[in-house]
Amino acid sequence: MSPNENANSPAACLNRFRNKGKDSTEDVTSPLEGNHNDHGTANWSVDDIVKGMHSNSLESHLQATQAAGKLG
Repeated sequence: MSPNENANSPAACLNRFRNKGKDSTEDVTSPLEGNHNDHGTANWSVDDIVKGMHSNSLESHLQATQAAGKLG
């Protein structure tokens, strides 16, 4: 198989599509490595989550929703 045929294979096209716009020197980390950003939702109590859910602040509502998701 010639290099041109390999470069035009469906697998090669899919890899180019997946990596389009990515910087090859960018440090990529897996979510399984534990490098999570909690954005203030690390130790919310159930009462705090309920207060956040009833808040008029969209930011508080979002953080409460995320904290609730991390409980389970």
